[in-house]
Amino acid sequence: MALQTKEVGDVFVVTGGVLLRDDAATAELDTELRRQLESGRKKLLLDLGQTSYLSSVAIGLLAGLHASATSRSAHLGICNLEPRVRNVLNIVRVLEVLNVYASLDDALESFKRL
Repeated sequence: MALQTKEVGDVFVVTGGVLLRDDAATAELDTELRRQLESGRKKLLLDLGQTSYLSSVAIGLLAGLHASATSRSAHLGICNLEPRVRNVLNIVRVLEVLNVYASLDDALESFKRL
């Protein structure tokens, strides 16, 4: 599945039916977000509202992207977590380090203050 992206002001948003179940989808997301970071983009937002499952590779990807963004003085946020996904991220303690927002609007409002 192709990623759906859009720009909202200075925030690069990956949205839509991002399914992080397999290596191909995860690699596509990784490639796009790292490309954005390397281009100097400072505000990235991943909307997981349509994602009900994350593979272990995808969980590692989120943690790695967060670390990469932080090392570049960028901000990576995730929003609209389904309860099952939130629970898994909480269990593996990744939720503690990620910038998580309840909704896309909440995230975009918060990004204005960065």
